[in-house]
Amino acid sequence: VAMRHADQHAEIALECITSGAHAYIEKPFVTFPGEADAVLDEAEPRRRRIAVAHTMRMSPAVRRVREILAGGLIGDLREMHAFGKQDDRAGGEDLMVLGTHLFDLMRLFAGDPLWVSARVQSKGREITAADRRRVRDEVGWVAGDRVNAQFAFAGGVIGAFTSDGRQREVTGRWGIEFRGERGVVRIHCDLVPVAYVKTVAAGSGGGRREDWIPLEGVPELAPEDHNRAPVEDWLAAVAGGGESECSGRNARWAVEMVM
Repeated sequence: VAMRHADQHAEIALECITSGAHAYIEKPFVTFPGEADAVLDEAEPRRRRIAVAHTMRMSPAVRRVREILAGGLIGDLREMHAFGKQDDRAGGEDLMVLGTHLFDLMRLFAGDPLWVSARVQSKGREITAADRRRVRDEVGWVAGDRVNAQFAFAGGVIGAFTSDGRQREVTGRWGIEFRGERGVVRIHCDLVPVAYVKTVAAGSGGGRREDWIPLEGVPELAPEDHNRAPVEDWLAAVAGGGESECSGRNARWAVEMVM
């Protein structure tokens, strides 16, 4: 189910499932949690495998970051800071179109969120229902040109999401930072994600210097291979009866975090 228009995803996926097919679906999975429930409720009794193209979680850079975090390179994970593209889609559209990738990564590293506090604004004021609009990719109703959200996870970990066009030059490319007690790792979420580590070194005059350096041990990958890995994982789940890494269950969580 390859079209970007998520408002059609649930209807088409349901037709696929009831006709006996498994489904691999572009992100965003669907436009609201009720649609995700409907798709998964039809798929599960039929043993149909649903996967969603949250390709970031299977990229070599993300896999490598998981390894070094587990190895204690930055100490215990304390905070995750995610930033949308913050282009002309800044706000609600950015939240739905690209935030789904970032929220999927938050859960991959920190587990299920416990609560959220968020603020959505349009032209400097709080949004109302009258601010809702449709957008080019048809991802359902969106609103606002600025989003700031904070999620709580187990173990005291906090996850933040920002989409604000006025901060684009400050926050840099879209992606997510993982902050621990001894360092920071940042993933730039491009067609093929790349990762950097912030190191701290002594500077002149008794101060210190902080530098971002590329994360070592990440194999190079062509864009087509980056997209191939989740599909192959889904096909293995279809053949073996298990659940894929980019499962519909994980995707449902991403949509719920957007809401």
